[in-house]
Amino acid sequence: MTDLVLHMTPEQQQRIEATARKRGYQSLDDYLLALAELDAQGDLMLKDTDDLTKEQLEANFRQGLHEVVSGKTYPIDQLWDMVDAE
Repeated sequence: MTDLVLHMTPEQQQRIEATARKRGYQSLDDYLLALAELDAQGDLMLKDTDDLTKEQLEANFRQGLHEVVSGKTYPIDQLWDMVDAE
């Protein structure tokens, strides 16, 4: 097993852990691993990232994580409406 270090503020960690618990995960590690596995399987709706550099991918991940911990999220039905509009 390989360790992965993710730097975040204590407040960010608390918000993400609360979200993980609300979604039924036993730990923050379980939640983040599940998100990563969904992404690897293509089950997350993400833009095509084949042409992005490692630095761009890391910056995008950090931005997305920041948006989540900042509460910049949408109800799922609103997300589907946004996808349909594209």
